[in-house]
Amino acid sequence: MVKWSIFNDCPNEEAKPIVLFVNTIGYFAVSKSEILVTFTSRKAMALFAFLLFANHTRHAREDVAFLLWPKAAPKLARASLRQTVLELKRILAPHSPSMFCVTKDAIWLDKSYAKTDIGEVFDFPELNSIARVASMRRFAPEVFLKGLDDVSTEFGEWVFAMRTELTRDFVGMC
Repeated sequence: MVKWSIFNDCPNEEAKPIVLFVNTIGYFAVSKSEILVTFTSRKAMALFAFLLFANHTRHAREDVAFLLWPKAAPKLARASLRQTVLELKRILAPHSPSMFCVTKDAIWLDKSYAKTDIGEVFDFPELNSIARVASMRRFAPEVFLKGLDDVSTEFGEWVFAMRTELTRDFVGMC
């Protein structure tokens, strides 16, 4: 099961201030204090979205490289991933320098620095009217990460799987 609610993802640590708000319904967007965070490539957006919603905490670089560059030779895919990792670090550094974590073998996000539109629905169901949940259930899955589902075939398959899971989870709310 996907953990749509990413708030307080690190329960052993003190609560951290939410720095970034991530819009995933419709076109993907990230903002800080209502100011849009500018991504310079769709691959960087896709990497951020994947790290934010994928079930595992840490992700092997080879797996992520294959997800985003499935048709590239492994060496070229790893080089492309290195460039995208650097790009994402530059993008996130002014807003949340501790959020993006990288080692030689793995990459991940400290998800406690972010909040998502979908997470709000699951975090605070008592604040959601039946009409809002019904509307989200009807439209959200088909537009989850809209515009990123064609970054690569494998990434598109991951987005489709997430949309399927989201549909199931919304049905469970009603």
